[in-house]
Amino acid sequence: MQTAVLCGVGGYGQTYARELLGNVHGVRWVGAVDPFPESAPNKSDIDAAGIPWFGSLEGFYRNNAADLCIIASPIAFHAPQAILALGRGSHVLCEKPVAALPSEAAAMAAARDKAGKFLGIGYQWSYSAAILRLKRDIAAGVYGKPVSLRTRVLWPRDRAYFRRGIGWAGCRRDQAGRWFLDSVANNAAAHYLHNMFYILGKPGGSALPDTLRAVLMRANPIEMYDTAFLLMKCEGADIGFIATHAGEAEGGIACRFEFEGGVVAFDDAAEGNGRLTGRLKSGASADYGNPFETPGCPIWKVVDSLRGVNDIGFSCPIEAAVPHSRAMIAALLSSAIGTFPEVCDDGKRFFVQGLDEICRDCDRELRLPDAAWAIPGDIVRLDDPRIMAFGGE
Repeated sequence: MQTAVLCGVGGYGQTYARELLGNVHGVRWVGAVDPFPESAPNKSDIDAAGIPWFGSLEGFYRNNAADLCIIASPIAFHAPQAILALGRGSHVLCEKPVAALPSEAAAMAAARDKAGKFLGIGYQWSYSAAILRLKRDIAAGVYGKPVSLRTRVLWPRDRAYFRRGIGWAGCRRDQAGRWFLDSVANNAAAHYLHNMFYILGKPGGSALPDTLRAVLMRANPIEMYDTAFLLMKCEGADIGFIATHAGEAEGGIACRFEFEGGVVAFDDAAEGNGRLTGRLKSGASADYGNPFETPGCPIWKVVDSLRGVNDIGFSCPIEAAVPHSRAMIAALLSSAIGTFPEVCDDGKRFFVQGLDEICRDCDRELRLPDAAWAIPGDIVRLDDPRIMAFGGE
């Protein structure tokens, strides 16, 4: 029987906790690591299951071991916890993003190589049958060369969302100096920026964009940004990514990937609950299914792969997550973070009137906004040495 330890039980860690509590794969949960166990929403269920609590991962490994360490801690803890777990002989499944800094990701990869263990990143779509099938078709040339890929995420978030972390939500660094770089593009919507790099990449990897140009804005009183407009060049294609937490209404996720031989689209607000579909210029079509078919998290696919049942759980190793990490630093090097000049406050959240329509227009036309508040950033190459040096003292 395999064993697992979970780091970070609140927040998204609740999803992993539910999966472990409802275990149907024969994995024994041997430790819950969280410095604030009393605030864990499912603490009573965990206590009832007899799962021991630990205030730190170091405390767990002092007298215990685990085959798999699942890290759902805040961003700044991804690298140190992954490195510790790998050094203690555990495979690691770490939530997205891989880390705040590309240099931290490099250290994680080095620890993985030294330990000879698996280190996967929890970008949920990268474990779904729909995305993996599309990725194979793209690699096989079914759609031809990529022309343009666009993704738009309109997800309003209230004030409570920006209070969810203890001194880190929406911050560059916390008071202890730890890097978080928490933003709409580096946290909630990170999946969908990563996905465009992922489907263009080789098996088990992602394509690295050549260049990036950004407009970064905020409506909420945070240090980082809640709205991002990114234009990139990747594999000869134009890539656009637009995401905001400051729009007026829920607009969901919409993707349109155009190739020389056809188009692939997804819209979770569309009728049918959102399916990833492809249509070739020849008239042939493909229904790849719902990329959200992996419910909640990819833990059981990773477990099955570790057991040799299949290799789907190995579909998003750390290398596949690095292009997103580099893009996040390139965005900060490209653009200063601006503040929207006119922000509405309904008592629950801050939002910008007309922002949804601006996002849709920019997405449709594959461009940066031309509003007076939008100052396009510099074009930054993704091989710029400043990216790896970012955050160094």
